[in-house]
Amino acid sequence: MKQKKNIYIELIESFSSFLKTLSTNDINDLYNGNKQVSFEIKEKRNTSNKTKVFSFDEFTAQSILNELNTLNNRQEGEVILKEKCNNRFDYEKIASMLDIPFQKKDTIDRILEKIIEGTIGFRLRSQAIQGQKNDTPNQEI
Repeated sequence: MKQKKNIYIELIESFSSFLKTLSTNDINDLYNGNKQVSFEIKEKRNTSNKTKVFSFDEFTAQSILNELNTLNNRQEGEVILKEKCNNRFDYEKIASMLDIPFQKKDTIDRILEKIIEGTIGFRLRSQAIQGQKNDTPNQEI
């Protein structure tokens, strides 16, 4: 178990780090008396008061995938994903279920794009290659 440092040492180190980040102009203003450094004690904000959005489970993700597999239009798929996915984790869950690789640096839009291409786009391209036509008027390739 890591032992905590003395609070005074932590405060001095924090102050020192703060001073190192000051610009030359700020240092000159402090030296000339145009600015001052002040300390105050504030209540720490509690982040647990935020409304939590719970992520969906595998059953919900599978139902979204089933719905995507019935669509013949990328835009409709995008609308459904944006309506039903609340956060990055939801998109990652669906991508993982499809075995679609993604990276941490991928944006939500990029993961969404990969999901659409892995479901709807894949099927549309396959049908186009095979020369099959779907009777749905909003089919795109």
